[in-house]
Amino acid sequence: MNKPRLLEELFPNHPYADWLSGSCEPWTVGIICALIQATSPRFLLETGTLEAMTTLRMHCASGEDSTLISLECMKDRWEEASTKCLDLKGVTILNVEAVAFLLNYKGPKFDFVFLDDDHGVDHVAMELDLLHNFATGEGLMAPGGIICIHDVHGTFGLGAIVVARHGFLLNLPILHKSGGLGILQTPVRPA
Repeated sequence: MNKPRLLEELFPNHPYADWLSGSCEPWTVGIICALIQATSPRFLLETGTLEAMTTLRMHCASGEDSTLISLECMKDRWEEASTKCLDLKGVTILNVEAVAFLLNYKGPKFDFVFLDDDHGVDHVAMELDLLHNFATGEGLMAPGGIICIHDVHGTFGLGAIVVARHGFLLNLPILHKSGGLGILQTPVRPA
């Protein structure tokens, strides 16, 4: 079995080496960006902006014709992220809690969502049900939309929520400490 390596060994002298603890791993963001590039979503949502490193890469992957809304509930993190993204066309960083935002959202349906804010089981279940309730088919997601959930493995217990909604889990511990990635796709309605 391969031994996991330190992030600094995998990415020496790379800007990823100075990401804050709690940020999404660069290889996980790479998977997210590959999904974005493959599906060309127009309306994207990210919860848990933190330092905006994932936000910046999602924006690059989706292009300037897309709209990316990123939510950060901690005011100091929101201020820092807003400064980093100030000049990015189509990117809006909001200082709001995710469930409150989703409950009041009236805009276009989302084609792509990345959840990485509050990792409480009930909170993530509520976010997922607001985005797409698999029992009723209602929600804020466009048909065929993709929802990615960070940290589905380990102590949070989020994997069961994803699997219960017909999603699947990627576990990437061989690279480094990783919380994995859950992926759901909403059903595509027949034409």
